[in-house]
Amino acid sequence: NSLPDYTPLDENATICIDVPLELNPNISGKDEFIVGTATTLTGNFDSTTAFNNRFSGSRQQYIFTKTELNTLGFDAGNITGISFEIATLGSANSNSNYTIKMRQVSQENFSTTSFLTGTFTTVFGPVIYTHQPSGWHDFEFTTPFVWDGSSNILIELTHGGANSANNAQTYYTE
Repeated sequence: NSLPDYTPLDENATICIDVPLELNPNISGKDEFIVGTATTLTGNFDSTTAFNNRFSGSRQQYIFTKTELNTLGFDAGNITGISFEIATLGSANSNSNYTIKMRQVSQENFSTTSFLTGTFTTVFGPVIYTHQPSGWHDFEFTTPFVWDGSSNILIELTHGGANSANNAQTYYTE
């Protein structure tokens, strides 16, 4: 899979597919699962990034299928964190109102360029998040997300940006 084509709802909107994330569950006797191979980097101008500083704000959604998670040994229970791996800082090292929300969905992919809606659980933020120039960035949830093990998981990431030149380059699965 390559980065998806999308028509933004506004200049700050992005819908993402196949972005590798490290999910930190409190289940299955394992401390973490890495979803995706993370062999490709987004570009400086790509909206699909963990830390968007090219625009004044960002909204992204990711779907992880139950099949994808079950194949890794991921079972129903609490998800307590998530991580993103980046290779570059981008134009700024902080993002305001950094918020991560999650919900269970039946969809396995995005059939349109519209964001999925419904009742989300806010698991992190909003906070001013300062990131390092590269490496894994771990987000320990303030509220665990309880996954039922039979639905797919939708993750929504929103935050403010520097409205400058470059985003942090983020690893993803192609």
